[in-house]
Amino acid sequence: MLGEPKITSYDLRFQFFGIAIRIHPGFWAICVFLGFSMRMSTPTALFIFSVAVFLSLLIHEMGHALAFRRCGIRAHIVLYHFGGLAVPTGMESYFDHTSGYTSKQKLFVTAAGPGMQILAALLVIVALRAVGK
Repeated sequence: MLGEPKITSYDLRFQFFGIAIRIHPGFWAICVFLGFSMRMSTPTALFIFSVAVFLSLLIHEMGHALAFRRCGIRAHIVLYHFGGLAVPTGMESYFDHTSGYTSKQKLFVTAAGPGMQILAALLVIVALRAVGK
C-alpha cells in the first residue's frame, strides 16, 4: 500500500547526481491540497510552499539514495502523494536478511536522509548569517 506508485504518462523524470528521480502527479496534488488547507490562497504562496516541500523531500531522499550508492546498491527516488521513497534497485527486498545487506548499512541508509536535511539546514543558517540575517 505504501510502496512505489505505478508509473504514469504524467510523471516528471530527471536525474540528479546520477540518480533517477520520478515525481508522480499525486505529489503536486497533495502539495496544493496541503497549501490550501494551511490557508495559502495565492498562487505565489502555493508555489513557494510546493517548492519548499519538493526541496525538503528531495534532499531527504537524496540522502538515502546516496547512502545506498555508498553501500554498493543502486537506487532511484520517487516523490508521490505519501511523500518520497528511495527505492533500492535490484534487491529482492529491503528487509531480506539473506541479501548481504548488513545492519550497519541499514542504519547508515536510514540515518542518511535526516542527516542530509540537518546538513542542508545548517548550510542555510550559515548562508543567512553570512548575509546578515
